[in-house]
Amino acid sequence: MKTLLVGAIVSAGFLTLPALAQEKAPREEALKYALVASGNLKEMLNTPIPSDPDVKRPVVVKDGEYGGMLLPEGKLNADTFAKLDKNTKAIGQLWMSKLTFLKGDELVQGAKMRSLKVSAGGEEHEVTCSTLGARKNGEGALELVVYGKSAEPLLAVPLKAVTSDASEMADMSGERTDNGAKIKLTFVGKYEATLTVTDPDRY
Repeated sequence: MKTLLVGAIVSAGFLTLPALAQEKAPREEALKYALVASGNLKEMLNTPIPSDPDVKRPVVVKDGEYGGMLLPEGKLNADTFAKLDKNTKAIGQLWMSKLTFLKGDELVQGAKMRSLKVSAGGEEHEVTCSTLGARKNGEGALELVVYGKSAEPLLAVPLKAVTSDASEMADMSGERTDNGAKIKLTFVGKYEATLTVTDPDRY
């Protein structure tokens, strides 16, 4: 990703969050962030498993200068989940900065994240782009799988069926915790997973 591209995202007050609050950016604003992120399509698609995110359906959550963006997979629909097996299928991308995932009580080390160092406003920022996948585990239960820079998943969490009238292909909300935030991701209004994130410099 070119410095100018991601620098524009960071300068816009987008990707930096030690914790998320439940303030969703308007669609028009979210589309601007997605458009900027897609400026270097080759880098966006350079993922551990094949991924083709839909930049026309972004979800952006903000809290002042903090925020994150969820991009659902372009062909995501209810059949995607109905046809899942042990093979992981991409369902989206999660863009963040200045934080990492917690696996239990342990930090997922930054070296395992798919990261880019960029300069904006005279400062250097690190942005991560995680590929999200779904599959059935050994017991046949659905799980959300998160990938960093390699084909070895960073973590896997339960992907639970929920009852919802939501029509969005993907949605995101956040709840602050003492050590960071819990991010709730919902797909096709029927499946939900929760990820725990924190600022590694404050944990």
